[in-house]
Formats: sequence, C-alpha cells, structure tokens
Amino acid sequence: MFANTGARLRRKKRKDLKMRNIQKAAAAALIILLGIMGGCSKSSSAFSPSEESQSPVLMYINGFEVRSDELRYWISSYAASAGYEVGPGTDWNADAGGMPLSEYTLTEAVKAVSLYKTVESKSAELGIALTEDELSEISSARAKYVDYFKGEEAYLAYLESVFLTEELNNSMMKTSALYSKLIESVYGTDGSKCTDEEAVAFGTENNYFRAKHILLSNKLDDGTPLSDEEKAELYARMEQMLIELDSSDDPVTLFDELMHENSEDPGLATNPDGYQFVKGEVMPEFQAAVESLDNYSYSGIVEMDAYGYSIIMRLPLDPDAVSMSDNYGYSLRYTAAMSNFDNMLTSWTDEAEIKYTDMWDGLDIAKLFADAA
Repeated sequence: MFANTGARLRRKKRKDLKMRNIQKAAAAALIILLGIMGGCSKSSSAFSPSEESQSPVLMYINGFEVRSDELRYWISSYAASAGYEVGPGTDWNADAGGMPLSEYTLTEAVKAVSLYKTVESKSAELGIALTEDELSEISSARAKYVDYFKGEEAYLAYLESVFLTEELNNSMMKTSALYSKLIESVYGTDGSKCTDEEAVAFGTENNYFRAKHILLSNKLDDGTPLSDEEKAELYARMEQMLIELDSSDDPVTLFDELMHENSEDPGLATNPDGYQFVKGEVMPEFQAAVESLDNYSYSGIVEMDAYGYSIIMRLPLDPDAVSMSDNYGYSLRYTAAMSNFDNMLTSWTDEAEIKYTDMWDGLDIAKLFADAA
C-alpha cells in the first residue's frame, strides 16, 4: 500500500541474488536440470569419487579426495561464467578480472571443491548420511536426465560438453543434497531451530522494520485527488485521533481500535498486525517516521503525497512474519537461519585442511583439458 515501487523492485533483485548466494552450496552440478530434479535436491549423503574414478588425486580437503576430473569441471564452469569457451585452444593467459584466466578459474575451482568437501566432512562429523530410500531416489534420477535431454545419446553428449562424468555428477548431486540435511540438522526444517533472538538480531542488523498505521486517503476511490477543503477535514480528523491517543492510558489498544474504525489502508484486512519490511521497501516519509520511533510508540501526522495522512506505530520485529515484498514467503526466521548457516559454512570452509599431492605440483590446466578432448 505504501510501498516505494522502484526501491521495492531493486530490493527484490538484491534479495534474489542474496538467496542464490545463501543457497549456492545446494545448487546441483547440472544447474539447468534443477527444475526436474526438485525431489532429489532434498536428499543427502557423503560420497567420494575415489570409489570408482581413475583420475589422479590432486589434493585432500579435510581428508576427502579431490581428483582432476572434479577440479576440471569447476575450472570449466568458472571459465564459461567469465565468457570463455573451454577446450584445447583456450587462451588461459587471457584476462579474467585483472588476472590470467588460469589463475582465476583455479582459485575459484578450489573454493568450490572446498565448499563441497566441507559439506561432506562436516556431515560425516555430525553423523549425517543418506537413507537407502534417498540413495535410491538419486540413483533413479538418471532416467529423468535422459528424458529431459530426449535420449541417452544427447544426455551423455551434454555431460561430456561440460566436462562431467556420470559418476562425478552423481557425487555432486549427493553432496548438494547433503547440504539440505546439514542445514536441517543445524537449523531445523524451515529454520525452526533459529531462535527468536537470532532472528531479531539478524533483522535489526539488516534493516528490517515492522509497523502499523492509520491511513486516511487523499484520493477518492476512482483516484481523483481530494480538494484542499476535504484534505483539511482529513487532517482535522487525524489531529483528533492524536489527541485521543495522547490522553489515553492504553494508547496501544486504542491505536488498534482507531485503526480498524478509521484506516483506509486496503491492506489492513490481510495485515491486521502490521507490516514487516526492509528499508527501501516503503515510502521515504514512512521509513523516516518509523526509524524515529521506539517500539509501541506512535508518530505525529505523516503526509505522503501518493497516499494521504498516516499515524504510524512502530512494532517489534516478528520472527515468523514475511517481509511485505517477499514473493517467496520466507519468514524472517528462515532468512536469518539461511544467512547464519551460510556464514557458518563459510567459516568451516575457510578452516578446511587442504593437503596437496605431488600431482598438484605438475598441474597444467591446458593439458588437463587437452587430455579430456
């Protein structure tokens, strides 16, 4: 109702990006197939390519092997994201953000495998593993892949084109699914283990606010602006409500009564307990008023040219409320849980123990892809 439309759209884009970053470890190796693999993404298990792979071991991360085929996949992924086609003729000295493409892709690839191996090792540490049903579900995904690509030949050709083997793809699917169980272990289903204190702290740090208001519109139902005389009458009504609030022994209860009796906010029926929002999602006048208030205190008359006159009461954050422009239905508790877990996973990954083998010392990226051709 009182949203700042432009800022709201910008906020949505920022949040979309943020949630993609929060959930980056949960993205399956074949990103374009996530739509048909939704069921499998909820399973999880640790899996080591060493069970079948014959490619050489380049490093160990928390004791888990990283072989050349896995690193090659990630190098190719980051090269493609930088706009370079990968193959025997790739110029690995080309610029990628101020550094050679080889250095950029190798650095990012190590980060990616570190993330995956950290998920595996932390899950093993916590005793988290796949059930037989979950393993079976992931194993049965192959038929969905083949169906998606409309045939076995096309499916295998795709894997080859992105430097994936079926074994590696299955491994990454399992680790990706394991991430979901790891989150659930730490923060529960839908972030249920995230405490009220954690959720509110996250909301406060990230400029979440909550408020309700009494609105008298400065327009008729057809959008025609009121006359100056009519606006003056509205203002006088608002002044009278302020007088009543100021003289009340229980202004919080009276505010609700006045709001339900007088407010012309069309969103009131679906938001009787107020709106939760992030800074930038509401009109600047509304935002400034809320920021000037303590919880359960109310403003003077706030004029918003686009809507009318408001008296605003600030409310404490609600861990289970959804931000007003969130199209995904994520509560503050869930968003806090995902963000906190992402920070936790980043810390675990930063602390991961990496041991390089002799094969790493002779690593030649160009040869790595020439051998795969």
